[in-house]
Amino acid sequence: LGMPDSDIRQATGSTIGIEDGFGAMLLPFLATLASSSADDYPSAVANRLAGNVVDLFATLVAERAHPGGPGAGAQSHLIRRVRDFINRNLGDPDLSPERIAQAHHISVRYLHRLFEGEGTTVGQLVRQRRLEECGRELARRGRTAPTVSAVAQRWGFVNPAHFSRSFRAAYGVSPREWRDLRTAHGSERQGADLPPFSG
Repeated sequence: LGMPDSDIRQATGSTIGIEDGFGAMLLPFLATLASSSADDYPSAVANRLAGNVVDLFATLVAERAHPGGPGAGAQSHLIRRVRDFINRNLGDPDLSPERIAQAHHISVRYLHRLFEGEGTTVGQLVRQRRLEECGRELARRGRTAPTVSAVAQRWGFVNPAHFSRSFRAAYGVSPREWRDLRTAHGSERQGADLPPFSG
């Protein structure tokens, strides 16, 4: 989801109804989607839809973890905006703390200070989110699977060797091994979760 574990823990186990908030929009959509057949959508549409569902679910978690109102601080709002910006620009190889700070009209030093309580640095977050998206894309089955280097480039890695080293360091297997393992297990494993990210 590209969100801090603390946010996910805060939203986990809570009842989400259709009476108010983002759940009022998301739950009927998910119910309709769950009742449709996997054959209703072409592969390209289904893959895009899956990514959008993840984004919508992350929005719901953010709403539950940081409810609006007088208690919601400007700092947590800015962190959410920065995270959204990172998620929208993962494919840009020039995405850096400097560029992120400039886009939000803050100093790089203040940006780093914002993330001190998040359990990660800005650079680590960008790398983690890129690796997660690469892993998700490599796990998809299809008639024409993209090459590992094409996937890496699409998500902002300009050096394939650096990407392979980073992927192996984070997940314990190479990108090719990850893809082979996921596609060899058949369609029931399609889109399965990545192993825990080890940083």
